[in-house]
Amino acid sequence: MGITIHYKGRIDEAAEVQDMYDALIDIADVMQWKHLFLRNEPINGLILDLGNKCEPVSFIFDEKGGLCNPLSVAVGTHDSSAGDNWVSVKTQFAPQDIHVSVIKLLQFIKKRYIPDLEVVDEGQFWETGDRALLDENFAKVKAAIGKLAQTLASIEVPTSSVDTAEKLAEFLELKLKDLFRKGGQDSDSE
Repeated sequence: MGITIHYKGRIDEAAEVQDMYDALIDIADVMQWKHLFLRNEPINGLILDLGNKCEPVSFIFDEKGGLCNPLSVAVGTHDSSAGDNWVSVKTQFAPQDIHVSVIKLLQFIKKRYIPDLEVVDEGQFWETGDRALLDENFAKVKAAIGKLAQTLASIEVPTSSVDTAEKLAEFLELKLKDLFRKGGQDSDSE
C-alpha cells in the first residue's frame, strides 16, 4: 500500500543504452544519488538509489531492449517475450519532491531514449503536473495507512487458534471484512 510509480517500455537502439546510463549517472552525481551497475548478460542495468525512503529506481534491460522488473530478474522469472514487464518504485514514504524527481527523470527518459515509455503514476503527477493534487493524494494514502494500522492494532488475535502465518492472514482478513461491513465499528463497542 502506498503511492507507487509504474513504468514499462523498450529502448529502440541497443547502442543508446550506454548513452542513457551515462546520462543517468551524470544526473545521479549532480543529485547525489547512489547508483549500481548490474552486468549479468543477457540482463544488464543501472539502479539508482535516491535515498529518503524511496525504493530504488531501476533501468534494467533484457536482450530485446525491454525494461525488466528487478525482482523478476533476481528470481529468474523475467520473460522478455511477455511484453508487459512493468517496473515499480514506491515513493509513499519519501518526500513528495522525490516523487517529482522520479517523474521528471522518467519524462527525460521518454523524451530522449524510450519514446514508447508508459507510466502509471498513482500520485497523478505524471498525468497532471499538479503538485497540489500530488500532495493531496499522498495525504489520502497516508491517512488510509494510519487508519489501517490503528484498526489492525485494535484487533485481538486468539493466539491459541491462530498459530501459523496462513491462519493469521485468514483471521485478519475475516476480521477486517467484518469491521468494514459494520462501518469500522468493532463488535465489542456495540
